[in-house]
Amino acid sequence: MTANVDNVPLPESVFRSVQIVLPTIEYKSVEQIGFGMNRRVYRVSDGQTYWAISIAKSCVYSEINSFRQEVKLLNYLQDIIVSGITPQDAQLVESQDGHFAMIYRFIEGRNLSSVTIPESKINTLAIQIANFFYQLHTISLDSLDSIDIQTINLLDDHYIPMLKTAKDDIDGYSYAYLKNLQEKFRYYDNNFSQPPVLVHGDISGEHLLVDSEYNLCGVIDFGDTMISDFAIDFAGILNDMPKEFLDKIMINYNNSFDTYFFKRVEVLINMAPLFDIAYESAVHDSRKKTEAIQKLKQLAIANA
Repeated sequence: MTANVDNVPLPESVFRSVQIVLPTIEYKSVEQIGFGMNRRVYRVSDGQTYWAISIAKSCVYSEINSFRQEVKLLNYLQDIIVSGITPQDAQLVESQDGHFAMIYRFIEGRNLSSVTIPESKINTLAIQIANFFYQLHTISLDSLDSIDIQTINLLDDHYIPMLKTAKDDIDGYSYAYLKNLQEKFRYYDNNFSQPPVLVHGDISGEHLLVDSEYNLCGVIDFGDTMISDFAIDFAGILNDMPKEFLDKIMINYNNSFDTYFFKRVEVLINMAPLFDIAYESAVHDSRKKTEAIQKLKQLAIANA
């Protein structure tokens, strides 16, 4: 999910269904605040606080099921993750014409990708992110049975299908580069000595919020949460922050790392342009898609 908007108004039928739960909201106060591959997010005031309204771009079963799962997960995390940094009081509503929306209390904060963290605040923020990761990654998987979180193999279920889809958009150098990365990841994954855990799955500066004192005040967008390799959450930090910041997080992460952890993080961040190509294709942003293709080509040439 990005902080950009595509100026598509909230369907009035969805607003009316949300208004049953939040009777004091007014349609004129609805503001779009972001959109992603499959969803749009709006903000609305009930006169006392702000709420987020997340709707699917299409009423397909997979998105409806994803909403149901995310609402269950957020309500579960509300009692597990300290400090209330995950979305609170999530509910699922359905409009009369079959649209589904997820509502939750809006978290006030600035995206980590949009701010410069003062040197004096970096260590504290790194500790806070490390604590969040630790709390999330150590949740008992048995306790998640009723939520039905998918177990995902990052290579087989995500990156190989992405490469097949992107093959016609990239040149031979880029394709060979990605195939080589995937072969490396296969080797590292086969020697992965730690069991999969619950991961956020889409960590980036867009989804980490800080307050005016640069404390972590929110972690949002749990639509890609899965049971998988915890390296993906650490790799996500490198989308917007330097490796030195990731190192500080890892130092304060109260758990061990397996032998090939750093190698997998490196491969995942180097494959990030492939995800960007898939994402920008889905949201029909040809300019950003072209930029991602060029970035991938530069990486391929630099590593030839």
